[in-house]
Parts: sequence; C-alpha cells; structure tokens
Amino acid sequence: MLGLLPQLWKGRFGLVVAPAGSGKTTLLGQFAGAAGCPVAYYCALSREADPESFLAALGAALGSVVPGLDGSWTSVDDAARSLARAEPQRVLLLLDDFHLLEQTGAEEALEQLLGCTPSQLGVVIASRSRPHFNWPRLIVSGPFVLTSLVASSVRASNMLLISVFLHPHDSAKLLMICVCVIRAIV
Repeated sequence: MLGLLPQLWKGRFGLVVAPAGSGKTTLLGQFAGAAGCPVAYYCALSREADPESFLAALGAALGSVVPGLDGSWTSVDDAARSLARAEPQRVLLLLDDFHLLEQTGAEEALEQLLGCTPSQLGVVIASRSRPHFNWPRLIVSGPFVLTSLVASSVRASNMLLISVFLHPHDSAKLLMICVCVIRAIV
C-alpha cells in the first residue's frame, strides 16, 4: 500500500477507511516514514469538533513543519491565506481518527479547506467511516477523481478501503491498479 503514496501527489488527497484495530494509524506512520517530505500529524479529538478549535489544531500541526506558516487559524479563509503566503514545499498532512469529528463543524471546515489547498499539500485521512463530504462538489472543484481500492490491511485479517484522488487523465492507470489489487485478493 505504500506504493500508492506517490499517487497522492497527483490528486493531493487520500482516504483510508477501516474498522478499529485494523492498522490505520500504523499505515499513516509508514506513509510518514516514506513520504520524503515534511509531515504534519493530527489526531482528531472530539473536543475539537467546532471549526475554530479544529482549524487551530491543524494550523499548529502544519506550523510545526512549514517554515513561515502562521498557524493561528480561526477560519478556512485564514488557513487558505496562510498556506498561500507560506508557499510550502511539498508537505504531507496526516489526519488520524477522523471519525471522531463526523458530522461536525470540523468536518465541514476540512471539506472547505480541501477545496482550496495548494497543490504542494497532500492530505491523508484515516477513519473508521467515510467523511460526509459533498464528494461530487469536491471532485469538480479540484483535480480530484474518487476511486476506491480494496487492499490487504497492515493486519492481514482485515480489509482497508483506500480512496485515492487522481487527475482524470490517470483513470486508465488506476483501473489497472484496481484489477491488480482485486487479482491479488482473489
């Protein structure tokens, strides 16, 4: 699954969905080790369900690895302006346990932020459930194409749903990846 990491930079966003104990956090750690760029990590906390607390925590996480980034965010506009001013080199943001923020203002704030993040920012979300984003709107607003892959998890007894967002012109390559993964499972 680490082989999927390079695809992240084409679409900037990945989603790992699996049950508790299936190795999502372990996989994020492996992504961090293989990223080859600065990595910011955020573990969701239910007390950060409001947009202001969530954005402040994200800003602090990214501010710790992006030089010159003003991470004191109180709105999505603050975050977008700050990221644009900092002009970071490639950086990976890992969001863990995102299911804790399901159907909250924080989830809405992340959806808005994903629609306006710079291309140098890659985001991977790990969650027990798929975020309740307006997926069609996200896809048409940016270079995202939603594709789901099923692959063996870090712990072989479970399965992970991996969603990779790619540019539309990569769909043939992605279809080939899907066929290879399905053959490996069957």
